[in-house]
Amino acid sequence: MKKTLLYISILTLSIIQGKMEAQVNNDFKAMIEAATKAPSGHNTQPWLFKVNQSSIEILPNLADTLPVVDKNNRELFISLGAATENLCIMASHLGYYPTIKTDDKTQTITIELGKSNNIQKDDLALQIAKRQTNRNVYDEKVVPKDILSILENQTLHEGIYRYTISKEDSLFSTLKSYVVRGNEIQMNDDAFKDELLRYMRLNNKEVEKNPTGLTYKVMGAPSLPAIISRPIVKSYLKADKQNKSDIRKIESSSHFILFTTENDTFIQWVDLGRSLERYLLKISELNLAYAFLNQPCEVKSLSDEMQKEVPLIRGQHPTLLLRIGYAPKAPYSPRKNIEDVILK
Repeated sequence: MKKTLLYISILTLSIIQGKMEAQVNNDFKAMIEAATKAPSGHNTQPWLFKVNQSSIEILPNLADTLPVVDKNNRELFISLGAATENLCIMASHLGYYPTIKTDDKTQTITIELGKSNNIQKDDLALQIAKRQTNRNVYDEKVVPKDILSILENQTLHEGIYRYTISKEDSLFSTLKSYVVRGNEIQMNDDAFKDELLRYMRLNNKEVEKNPTGLTYKVMGAPSLPAIISRPIVKSYLKADKQNKSDIRKIESSSHFILFTTENDTFIQWVDLGRSLERYLLKISELNLAYAFLNQPCEVKSLSDEMQKEVPLIRGQHPTLLLRIGYAPKAPYSPRKNIEDVILK
């Protein structure tokens, strides 16, 4: 009788433990799925995840780098920082307390996850699946001061700075001129254009084959056979055409948002990504639209010039430039299957 009771107890504990492990596994997958909703340059989705018993590691996928436009992988690690923030937000939503460790030598991020009943859920978790980069022309409506105040109250990590620039500010025109000059440099660089073209998905077949990159939908184009669409796209990769499009988009927007860092280092790139993602999720919550215009930050000669010549950011590293405003929802970019980004 005692042996039977002992066996039943062991079996019961085994079943409970199995259920708990299954729940943790499902929770960790939900966190990783949230992490993969982060933005990335050319929608490369340059992350890999290693699941441990009580932690998740985020590693760079060096097969998805952009050696021309992102020579030092700065934008890649900003994306990993954004993925980290999404993962932590979802962790708290599921009742876990996340502790983040960044390793400068291995350039990896580890999130230790401890279950707790005293975790306050982060409402931004509801925005993770809704957030999107909207590259369309906006409706020219100005974002009200009270909404801007909410955005400006979003926390920043140490060494990260954010500037909100209105059209009335002379810096707005200055930044617009830097975007124009950035296009002139990038659109006259064959290597840049080749890299961009490699990440364009011009029809349904290409999207299904490779769910990364910029799809025809987010670019506002029809789905056409590559033999037809690729020559058309190439013909538009010219400075004058890009500037005409970007100027129209800038003028339809309400404000520029410029992010800078004190140091141009791995740690601050990750911290910038985390600060950025919370800001973008709040933009989503407030029903605003945003898009990146990083050309002057990506071209080193322009970035160096801005660092010296723009008094507001002198000595800081200009890293990300956004425009914000109001616009109807745009198509969403596809994502890799979650199983393809988890290391076995």
